[in-house]
Amino acid sequence: ADHAVTPRPLPAEPAVVTRHPGPAPASPDPGPVDPGPVNPGLVNPEQVTADTWVVRLDSGEEMSVSGPGHIGRRPHPRDGEPCEHLVTISDPGRSLSRTHAMFGLDGGFWVEDCGSANGTSVVAGDGTVLPVEPGERVHVPPGATIRLGDRTLTVRPLR
Repeated sequence: ADHAVTPRPLPAEPAVVTRHPGPAPASPDPGPVDPGPVNPGLVNPEQVTADTWVVRLDSGEEMSVSGPGHIGRRPHPRDGEPCEHLVTISDPGRSLSRTHAMFGLDGGFWVEDCGSANGTSVVAGDGTVLPVEPGERVHVPPGATIRLGDRTLTVRPLR
C-alpha cells in the first residue's frame, strides 16, 4: 500500500548544494579545475565521498546504491546510459514521470532531472531549495531531501 510519510526532519546544517553540469572538456593546461557554476547564496562544500550511499524513500524503504541509476514510476534508461539501479516508486497520484530522474556517484551523490513533468529539486538542511534542471547534475549533500514531483527521498553515505 502507498502511505504518505512525512519526511524526518533534516539536521540544521548550512546549505551545501552545488551545481555541476557534468565533466568539463579536457584542457591542455592542468591548472585549477572549475567545478561549475555555484548557485548564489549557496556554500561550495567540501564534498563528502563514499563508494556506497543509502537512499531512503518517504515510504520508509531504504536501499544502498553503489553506481548510476534511474528513479520514477517505471524507470528505464535510454539506450547507452549506464544503469545499475532502477528505483520504482508507487505513485497513484502520478506526480512522478515514468523515468523522472537519474542519479550517480562520483565520490559524492548527484541527481539529474530527466525532463520530468513535475520537476526535481534538492532541499538543503537549512531549507534552501535548488531546482534541478534537465541535463544538469546537482550534488546532494548527506541528509538533504530530493523532491521528485510530490515524493521525497534522502541520501546519506553508508558508514
